[in-house]
Amino acid sequence: MERDESGSKIALLRVEKERVKIPLNKIHQYYRDTGKSKVNPKKQRKRKRCRYERKHSGSLVHGDWHRSDESKPYTIVWMDDASRKILGYGEFENATTEHSIYTLEMAIAHASQYKIEIREVNTDRGTQFYSNRGGKSQFQKYLEERGIRL
Repeated sequence: MERDESGSKIALLRVEKERVKIPLNKIHQYYRDTGKSKVNPKKQRKRKRCRYERKHSGSLVHGDWHRSDESKPYTIVWMDDASRKILGYGEFENATTEHSIYTLEMAIAHASQYKIEIREVNTDRGTQFYSNRGGKSQFQKYLEERGIRL
């Protein structure tokens, strides 16, 4: 049996025989250290993530639908970005535009108790918020009427 200066052939045979589990990142690090693997510059770039942390309450409110299980109802939550306070929420059998508007109205009313005006809303591109057929959805029109940016 042959082996190189690091004894890798014997180590690999031992791994196969004893079924030792080695994390892939350890194997990759070994290949990089021995020059058998090259660094891919495309994978070295920092990932672009959008992190929202506004300074003023009401400047941005996040809203999204969630369902943890088929047997559970759909839940929507509206959260202020600056304070991370839940301004409005609801549980419904269906995730609809009407329910989105209803719960956002609750969030607007709750924010107004603290003299906060919601200026911008951030959501995913779900059908409850955007139109699939082009044009403006009912939710977009609702926000436009109130001067809230989407």
